[in-house]
Amino acid sequence: MEIPMAIEREPDAEETTRSARGTRAMCDFLRERADVVVASWKGRMVAHAPVEGLEESALVDHLPTILGLIADAVDDNKRVTPDDMARALADHALDRLARGFDLDDVIREYALLKRVI
Repeated sequence: MEIPMAIEREPDAEETTRSARGTRAMCDFLRERADVVVASWKGRMVAHAPVEGLEESALVDHLPTILGLIADAVDDNKRVTPDDMARALADHALDRLARGFDLDDVIREYALLKRVI
């Protein structure tokens, strides 16, 4: 017995428009409310041990750049290469490791960012 395969189809105009609006909304949200996202993330981060004694500027250092890259990555009009994103994330991780964070701490930072967004 042959199992029918799913038929792939092109999205219709309404689906394309809805998707574009969602993408635009995410880009706009990240750009327009970056300060709120950073403040909320920072509030959650202070509960974690490696943050003790870390200056606010060092805690937040790479976050605005990372948020900008995420916004650009989902924006149809911007081009972000995987290398751009990898470089920013690697710079952040290396900075954190040099400040006494471990890999679990860095992963926790990104998980908290995801929750805040």
